[in-house]
Amino acid sequence: RSILMNTTGQHLFHLYVRNCYQGCMAALDVYYQGIKKKLRTVPAPTLHSLGHSSLTLSWNGYVPQNVTYKAQKLVLDSNSGWELHGEATFRPNGNIDLFNLRPYVAYKFRILIVVTSGAGHVIGSQPSGKITTRAHGVPSTGPRIISLSSPTSQTIAVTWSPPPFPNGRLLYYRIYLQPGRLEDHNLTWIDLPWNATSWVAGHLRASQKYLVSITAWNYEGEGPRSSRDVVTRSPGNWTTRDAPLLILASGNKILTVAINNSTQLEPQNSRIIYEHPDKTRIIYETEDISVHLRRRQILAADSTGSVSLISLSGNSTAFNRYPEVKNARAVSVDWMSDSVYVASQDKIYNCPLAKDQCAIVLQGLAGAATDVEVDPINGYFYYVLNGEGQGLYRVPLETTGQTGAQMAVQTSLLPAPPQLIIATSDISSVLIDFNNVRLYLVNSTAGTMMVASLDGFRIESLQEKIASPSFDQVSSIVVLNQTFIWTDKQRLHMEEFEPQLQKYRHSELMLFKPPYTGMSLFHPVAQPLPAPSTSPDITDAVFSRDHAVVSWNPPPLLHYQGQGAWRDWTYQLQLVKSSGEGDILDELQQYDVSALSLTLTNLTPDSVYKVKARARSEAGFGPWSEEFIGRTLKYDDVIILMSRYGGKILEKNIDGTEISLAELDLDATKIDWHGDMILWLSDSEVLFMYNRTTQQSHELTEVHAASCLAYDWLGHKVYWSNDKTVSTIHRSNLEDGRHDFICQTKAIDIAIDAVSGRLYWATELSIETSYLNGNERLEMFSPQIFSDRKIVSLTLDLDSGKASGISSLQHFSHNFYWQTEQNTLTSGSSYNNFSSVISSDEDLLCFKVTHPVMHSFPSNMSASKVKVIPASIESSDLRIEGVWSKFNLTWLPQTEVTYGVVFYKLFIEALNNSKHVVNNKDHFFEVSGFLPYTQLVVSIQPLTYWGYAEATTISLRTPTS
Repeated sequence: RSILMNTTGQHLFHLYVRNCYQGCMAALDVYYQGIKKKLRTVPAPTLHSLGHSSLTLSWNGYVPQNVTYKAQKLVLDSNSGWELHGEATFRPNGNIDLFNLRPYVAYKFRILIVVTSGAGHVIGSQPSGKITTRAHGVPSTGPRIISLSSPTSQTIAVTWSPPPFPNGRLLYYRIYLQPGRLEDHNLTWIDLPWNATSWVAGHLRASQKYLVSITAWNYEGEGPRSSRDVVTRSPGNWTTRDAPLLILASGNKILTVAINNSTQLEPQNSRIIYEHPDKTRIIYETEDISVHLRRRQILAADSTGSVSLISLSGNSTAFNRYPEVKNARAVSVDWMSDSVYVASQDKIYNCPLAKDQCAIVLQGLAGAATDVEVDPINGYFYYVLNGEGQGLYRVPLETTGQTGAQMAVQTSLLPAPPQLIIATSDISSVLIDFNNVRLYLVNSTAGTMMVASLDGFRIESLQEKIASPSFDQVSSIVVLNQTFIWTDKQRLHMEEFEPQLQKYRHSELMLFKPPYTGMSLFHPVAQPLPAPSTSPDITDAVFSRDHAVVSWNPPPLLHYQGQGAWRDWTYQLQLVKSSGEGDILDELQQYDVSALSLTLTNLTPDSVYKVKARARSEAGFGPWSEEFIGRTLKYDDVIILMSRYGGKILEKNIDGTEISLAELDLDATKIDWHGDMILWLSDSEVLFMYNRTTQQSHELTEVHAASCLAYDWLGHKVYWSNDKTVSTIHRSNLEDGRHDFICQTKAIDIAIDAVSGRLYWATELSIETSYLNGNERLEMFSPQIFSDRKIVSLTLDLDSGKASGISSLQHFSHNFYWQTEQNTLTSGSSYNNFSSVISSDEDLLCFKVTHPVMHSFPSNMSASKVKVIPASIESSDLRIEGVWSKFNLTWLPQTEVTYGVVFYKLFIEALNNSKHVVNNKDHFFEVSGFLPYTQLVVSIQPLTYWGYAEATTISLRTPTS
């Protein structure tokens, strides 16, 4: 007779689940392999019919019974992976109807055959070809504004990406620009080609708020707006010393002519600042001058082809400053690097102003350049060649960010070859408008001034209504407040607007006796100091217990700037202690920095800090960066164990110091620790134990095919998973290697909370938990089924009581640590999206964050006081008390365990081979239903979640009647 006594389904399940699960999985595997063999290669679906939000696929694959079919979609030109498409109908004729798709979107589709519920028992078809739904409706989404800034006081620069769902072929973008003040309600717009992704608006008001909106248009109309605000920069503090002057070369003289507030020349306010002492030398043959505003110097080329350096006061002159430069024809000052570009024959030189040390930056030109202009702010220089097939060329400055003299001295190689950006033989000079970020050049044939973007891509006529145009063989030109002054060497002209005629008129100026052989503007607008228009990007803020190392990148280049654009910014860093909810808890601190990193000291442990940075120059500050939120650690001496290829194991602290620990014969692919002990799995899935003190390593021979591990520091056992053959989790003693079955699962990572007695593991499709002995198993999380999302790692956040899973993940003191696909070791706060790079090591295999507090012990208990594994019960301590019809099996309670609950597992066997299993917390168990004086075999085994003692087995008889 069999008697079931106080057993629960959970306990019984734990006993037979291993064999049952393995048998069931083996059967499912056999069935799956049979279906897979019949299917062989599953063909791709093809398009049958197409609409704008639905379509029908044809599929002639083998259709086995008792399987489930699913449809997956992949949106091309997006970052999304394969996703399950729920609105699909599979028809008996092989057609598949898909609904609720987006118009004008390129997809690929494939069919999934779900054979069983077993892991991996899914067969996918080949993907279809590219299928684009039909166009329908206006764009349903707007373009995404990527950046919006004010590079100068008169410009706004915007970049964007196309709308993700245009619903049809794009025709163009429309950009709306609206001043923010109530009285300035005028709305202006411009239409740009469908392939445009950037735009610069010029001639705007300084310190003015503008609303910038972008829409996309297709054949059916306009889509929704994407809008952002921006405020144009301040114009700066110009003083009376900055009153504009026209620097004019005439014959062998250089003169200054004042320009009044109405942008009119004042000949009476002119003076000669230089006249060559040799009256036989005239300056017009070289036909160019250039000014250095800040140094108040003039570079001039004379009739011998040499370059002279002249002070604006006229009291010092360096004749023939660069003797090696012959036949100089055009000059342009790089005021940011104190150098000058000189066009000479078929070469262009760069020469520092301070010394004679020129370098050839370009040679082998098709002829002598008639003009050269440098743009250090945006990273290019330009030159003009006359002749058939020639025109305006652009050359990027050095990609290291060095310009001028630094570039010239170090290299004569250009980062890229010159680019012909405007092909025309009608120009001889070019003018750069730095404040409005554009180029001006004269088309002599059309008799008009042309305006172009810095790359020459957009070019158009500036003024079409001109009375008596005088744009013929222009040799030099300047602009101030949109008023142009130019010369053809023999005459000097100015452009004026006549409101009555609504036309521009070209007036000849009679200042001095010609020739006018060179011209330059002396005013800050002609040589502005760059100011940062975007914010730096804080890339890393690695927090230790009482300090942090903050690093950042310079503000990103604007879309029209080259790599050689001037970026010698200094920085201001702001630090504030925060509550984490936004409240400021301490005085704000600011630091002025010239480097790209700063170590912040004297921080409070376990505290939240906000850090932001902005760039600055002599012209002012740029915008603040986004706040980087980080938290100092609670403890010192956080060590990261790292395994590298070549069998190397090392320690690395948060600040970057490394200590080599061991060089092993095999690579360690997984690693764990406790105290001086390091446990590691080799690439052959063998478990080893290494002692940091003795530097000895030995193999745990009873562990086979282990793919991941975790150590229980209370029970002193290692948990490991075999996810390739039998799909189980085991735990093993370190002393003798004896191991126990815990649960049946395909775990790819394991984590332990020893104090709570809980085991956590991750499969590709779930995060699960149980007690350390496998009891009370629970699924905590599962990603969307049949998606590309897979769980690859697991960690425990014991600060907040959460389990998280991503790639190679660890958690300590409110911070996550993970290993990227590029093997970069990265950390980030557990309550925001900011991350910092700790180590970039392409040889990194795995890592583990370590600190003694991570292996903590129960409250008010030391390691020596904690005992969680019970001892066996003595045979003499097991006895029967009571009468034959109802009696108690009693034993002395287990007293050696100092932490956790002790359970007792009873096996009771009578003469008829009846077996009874009981888990009991009490030190007695009530028995009934046996005859008097029945022979019993009783086994009792104390156990906890952390482990168990050896069973004690004795023979007893029930009481007599």
